[in-house]
Amino acid sequence: MTLKTISATDKPFTSAIGLQPIWSTQNTQGQIPTRGLGAENIVNENFSILEQVKADKGGSTKSLQQVEDLANLAIDNTRQIAIDGTINILFTRIGYMLNSAGQPTVSGWYAITEPIKVNKGTSIYYSGQNGASGNALVGYSDINLNNPVILLGSSGNYNNTNVITPNEVNYIIAGGLRPEFVPTPTPISLRIDSGLSGLKESTKLLTNRSQTPFVYLNYINASGVVTSSTDWTRTYFIDINAFMNAYVWGHSSVSNLAYYTDRDLSTNITASNMVLGAGWHFIDRSTMTIPANAKYVIISTSKNLSYFPNTYITLNTIAQMQSDISINTSDISTIKQSMSAINSTSKFMHMSFDDTINVFADLTAKASTYTSIFDNPFFKAIKGIHDRHGMVFSFYCWLESPTGFILSNTTTKFANEFKANSNWMKFGFHSRNTSTSYGNSITPETAKADYDSFITSIVAITGGIQSIDRAVRLHNFTGVLASMKAMRDTNIGIIGLLTADDSRDSYFLSVADYTYINAHDRIIDTVNHMRFFKSEKRLENAANISTYLSDFLTPSFANMSNDLVLFTHEQQIYPTVSGVVTTAMVDKIEACASWAYNNGYRFDYPMNVVLR
Repeated sequence: MTLKTISATDKPFTSAIGLQPIWSTQNTQGQIPTRGLGAENIVNENFSILEQVKADKGGSTKSLQQVEDLANLAIDNTRQIAIDGTINILFTRIGYMLNSAGQPTVSGWYAITEPIKVNKGTSIYYSGQNGASGNALVGYSDINLNNPVILLGSSGNYNNTNVITPNEVNYIIAGGLRPEFVPTPTPISLRIDSGLSGLKESTKLLTNRSQTPFVYLNYINASGVVTSSTDWTRTYFIDINAFMNAYVWGHSSVSNLAYYTDRDLSTNITASNMVLGAGWHFIDRSTMTIPANAKYVIISTSKNLSYFPNTYITLNTIAQMQSDISINTSDISTIKQSMSAINSTSKFMHMSFDDTINVFADLTAKASTYTSIFDNPFFKAIKGIHDRHGMVFSFYCWLESPTGFILSNTTTKFANEFKANSNWMKFGFHSRNTSTSYGNSITPETAKADYDSFITSIVAITGGIQSIDRAVRLHNFTGVLASMKAMRDTNIGIIGLLTADDSRDSYFLSVADYTYINAHDRIIDTVNHMRFFKSEKRLENAANISTYLSDFLTPSFANMSNDLVLFTHEQQIYPTVSGVVTTAMVDKIEACASWAYNNGYRFDYPMNVVLR
């Protein structure tokens, strides 16, 4: 294994998918570290499984891209060793302190490390601040924390204080006040001689971290129902095995912790919801009564950061990532079987949004402040689903919005970022505007001109042709043959059409053709050289997403369950420019993504099916 170095100009590591460095990227003087050889054995032992996951991944599959991301991030960032030959340890047990007896006890103001094995004479450097009740550094004779020895006491403000472990100490725990609770804080840090042979035994250092994954502007009420509010916020589904603890603000109408049997909001175990009432609450896994059938939790808290800036959740990061990608990273054979099944299956799911235009208006209005397309809440929400499940998306666009925005006026600032994400974000034509359908009243020349206008605009916006979806869903499923031929024969022309989600006729198909496709999902027009894919019932009309999805596994859907071409409309998820996303629709789409993976569907584009 070759370990590289990073220069002082490199940025500290950050992660969009929730993984943090095992050891910090800077030493206590703020210098950028090298990745030294001292941790090579530790890296090999702690991440041998993830290395194997990456090595055995084989051919590319979008739905397991996050496996490779996880392996790369984990392996890369466990190598970060400080310049002076010490390893920086994270304080991972948020909400605990070392009491006067040297034992961990609950206290939301503090954080401590996991027990760390040390050798006799190990050199330790500690920085941090402690109140009257919390000790800074305690040694123990064994992993069960017997015979505590106070190495650094309470009521101290330590700055890189050196301690040499005595003979009777085999394990240590460090603790300190969390900096966000201290007016003039000393950041807590612990550095240990990198020759520490026992560090490889401290596997818990690899998994826990504090984070605040509150992503939705609503909460779970006392009855288990999602309730909109600008003052409250909640998380996505957190795997029950990943949840460690949380520090939240409560209310008599809010379920601070709600249990679920599936990634579906309708599966709430109402009787077990934790309605904790007004005030600060520390929820710890060790004191929870977890229902036997609970698989997930959702945490709700106040979002008013002026008053409640200290909310957090501690997750077992690896466990949560394993849950999010629906695999067990310790079972390589299972991974191989899952990948093989997904790569070889003919079944696919595609998700799209009709009437797309608001998102472009927002990117243009915020071009001076946005640094990424994912600063937009719509794109941010669907990127989260893609990162967690591998789902791919199409956006079928207006040329003109009902409020007057023109697609051709969209900023080109983000072209490179669109290009970088073109494997899972594509854009297709929908219509000129809400009043234009390509029936007999529109000439083929006008239809071609509208389509060409879209192509010109989207190439400029996304930086090339790689983001164009050529299997489109036109407004009102309307398109006479002459106009469809005109769109087919122009540059980057259409090769497929997505038909109606009900029994109405679509495009120029005969009664016999659309009757067939409504029962068989797909039809090939060999005369006009186009393929048609049936759209499934739009998601806004799916009252119960679990029932909607489970129907695809019943005999009555057997002829129609190979191609799952799902869709909704932009206004159903992002109704206003510069507004917020509709979280109920986000949850529906995420439920579809999770279901697809669990039932052996790959994520793909109808366009790709045609081109293969």
